Amino acid sequence: MPAFAPSSYAQTNVAKAPMPEKPLVGHVNMQLDCFLANSNVDDLRAIVRTLLATGPAGTTAALTKIARKRIPSTIDKRVKPANTWFTVRKDGLYTSTPALEDTLKAARTLMGVGLGFDSLPILTEIVEVLNTIEFDLEDETMEEDLSRLDSDIAQACQSSREQIASGQIDDRVAARENLEAMKEALEKCRLVHETAEGDFPLEKAEMAVEGKWRI
Repeated sequence: MPAFAPSSYAQTNVAKAPMPEKPLVGHVNMQLDCFLANSNVDDLRAIVRTLLATGPAGTTAALTKIARKRIPSTIDKRVKPANTWFTVRKDGLYTSTPALEDTLKAARTLMGVGLGFDSLPILTEIVEVLNTIEFDLEDETMEEDLSRLDSDIAQACQSSREQIASGQIDDRVAARENLEAMKEALEKCRLVHETAEGDFPLEKAEMAVEGKWRI
């Protein structure tokens, strides 16, 4: 942030210094930056949602474009280490931890701005870890998190298909590899965790990866 605000923002008397219709410089003015730095997340979310709903045409596209550039460079900090996603219960079976939900939120952030293929490696690694552990499907915490994972993979696939349709894929080879890795992880997961009754906790995900992908 610059040491001094532009002259049109430096005055405290709004009548003497009306806010310009267009920004004078390519950064946030000091007063608004102070607000952004000190607001809570809920307020910022509400404000952004209102801006997107009521702002001029192109606001959503502009925000999405900026997010697509920003999020990939910071997402690794939000993904928790794989060895923290699950913990062993007293009976030797595994159950999920809050770190898993934090990691799922990171994946949702990517797919939410149209980067579905970028979210797949995160989700695939979770499935791969599931393939190495034993858990109880009647464990309420585990059941809820597996349901979220199932829905998130399905949503990531939908986001990926939209990414294809919009021509937003930079590396088609990597996209294919990400998709194939997810398919393989889900196939193994069914072999490992399908119940005797044929129940499988990631059925929606399995259906979502099937079909033709024109990458």
